[in-house]
Amino acid sequence: MPGLPVVTTEDADWQNQVRKFADGEALDVMVDPVGGELATDLLGLLADGGTIVFYGGLADEPITVPLAPRRLPGHHPAGCFLRRLAGGGDA
Repeated sequence: MPGLPVVTTEDADWQNQVRKFADGEALDVMVDPVGGELATDLLGLLADGGTIVFYGGLADEPITVPLAPRRLPGHHPAGCFLRRLAGGGDA
């Protein structure tokens, strides 16, 4: 997507970079193809009532999301496997 900032989670300060590019605002929508431990970090950037879509599961570890209400205030996590959407059967 030309003209949009690129942030890599390989950078130690990637969360601060996201906050900077979002002018300090929490994000309403996020898309995560990686999952794993990164999912919990992403929740810290999501606005109350925001939506995060998990797909792909590129990480070797499962997505772990703390379900305490203080961690997911109105968030809407959703997920799918692209292989299933493409008609390739179970992931």
